[in-house]
Amino acid sequence: MIRGIYLSYNDDLSDVHSIRKAVFTDELGIPSDVEADDNDMMAMHAVLEAEGGMVATARMKFDGDTFELDKVAVLPHHRRQGYADFVVRMLLDKVFLADGKIIYANVTKEAVPFFETIGFVSTGAEFAEHGLTLIPMKVEKGSVKTKCGGHH
Repeated sequence: MIRGIYLSYNDDLSDVHSIRKAVFTDELGIPSDVEADDNDMMAMHAVLEAEGGMVATARMKFDGDTFELDKVAVLPHHRRQGYADFVVRMLLDKVFLADGKIIYANVTKEAVPFFETIGFVSTGAEFAEHGLTLIPMKVEKGSVKTKCGGHH
């Protein structure tokens, strides 16, 4: 069974932090004090339960003006199964149903093709942060692509 769950600051975020530690700190080498930040308290989180445990997560931040998707992570042995797509679309749907217009994301260079399949487009030049090459991207309401290539 696959199940998506929304979490907020007052929920237990231990599964979120465990997945992010495995991906960002252990795999990508981002220091734990950099990966962990105060934005979790003001963000909406999506986690995906599959194969008996939590395997993927993503976070949506809102500063009162701008929505930003970040911290998209899938445990290594659960990749290429559509789980990142699932948690990203959960958060996009929440924002767009609440009449949000644009969602921004700084995406690793390697993940750009994945985000393009959802409908994100590049908005600027690549830059380096914490040893990663990132590309600024955005997706607008009405331009999210369906799995069959259309829009919804």
